[in-house]
Amino acid sequence: MKKNTFRFLVAFGVMALMTAFVGCSEKENGNNNSNTPGATQESGVQNNFFDSANSRGLGDVAQDMMQVGDDIYITVSFSNSIEKMNPTTGKSSRFDTGNDAETPRSMVAGSDGNIYVTCYYPRSVIRYNPATQQVTGICQLGDYQPEGIAEVNGKLYIASGYITDENSNFHYDNKLYVVDMNSFTVVETITVNFNPDKVKKLDDNHIVFNTLGNYTDDNGGLYIMDVNSKAITELSVNLYNFDVYVGEIYGYTSTYGAAPDFYKLDANGNVTFLGIEWTASDNPYGIAVNPYNDDIIITSDGNYTANGDCYVYTSSGTLRKGGIEVGLLPCKIVALDGNQLIVLNQGNWGSNNASVSKLDLTKIAK
Repeated sequence: MKKNTFRFLVAFGVMALMTAFVGCSEKENGNNNSNTPGATQESGVQNNFFDSANSRGLGDVAQDMMQVGDDIYITVSFSNSIEKMNPTTGKSSRFDTGNDAETPRSMVAGSDGNIYVTCYYPRSVIRYNPATQQVTGICQLGDYQPEGIAEVNGKLYIASGYITDENSNFHYDNKLYVVDMNSFTVVETITVNFNPDKVKKLDDNHIVFNTLGNYTDDNGGLYIMDVNSKAITELSVNLYNFDVYVGEIYGYTSTYGAAPDFYKLDANGNVTFLGIEWTASDNPYGIAVNPYNDDIIITSDGNYTANGDCYVYTSSGTLRKGGIEVGLLPCKIVALDGNQLIVLNQGNWGSNNASVSKLDLTKIAK
């Protein structure tokens, strides 16, 4: 489960947990476009893309997705698997990470041709060969669950997030691990603020990362780190989720009960307010910038109980396509071109209802 699920639970209580785990309920507009075979779908929306192509489901809690070459890779955390999917046909081959690398989380494509994946059990990062679909190395980390990962110049930067104890109390770490890809060992730890989460390469000299805090007296922040000097600069805007595109950071704030704001920041921390008017009744969940046309793509969370929607904005913040119903908790987006999108729907814990949607914006009227 993602950490923003816990943020939701804190805000809305145990009853919300039960509702989220039971499954999807129909949206207010009555368009219950579920991911079950035979569901009614508008032209241009394939919410059964993965299931139909493979005659099986994706699994239990999909976490990350990225395109490498001609293939799309997906981590499915509680199914302990990595999928290698053809984005044209949806056909996929599944790799079981096994007991040595359970709960795969975040991925990065390494400059050496391997894919590096953070895993919860054991607390580690694995080296995965996409050609052979095998794990060729494992680097043990510390006691806390690793989250986001980025690579700059042959070194991996990994967020050390949190753990829960036997009484379900949360404990938060405050460091980034630096792993040398050649030796595949931890060569440094860097102290940061509590609960680091997402880490991305900003340019050849910088990474950007956020922290989520402890949800009480620390509300987290957004930071840029110079990988050479290790100097860390806190930015004036705290983004809960973000994407990096051509050296700039695109993201949103997220406070339950308040409308989100959307921003773009450069490597110097200069802030541009994006003119995106969020009209959805639920909250933003995933964000990506389309490298083919600079569109800003944002998904919504369906308030954790219903299918989310996909919204596509131009780079100036004008809504291009909106309210496209996809699956439950759409968390990641990959653009295949200016109009074709792959959306990863996380699903909820224990339900094996993770899924993949494929959208053709030219065939969607909204």
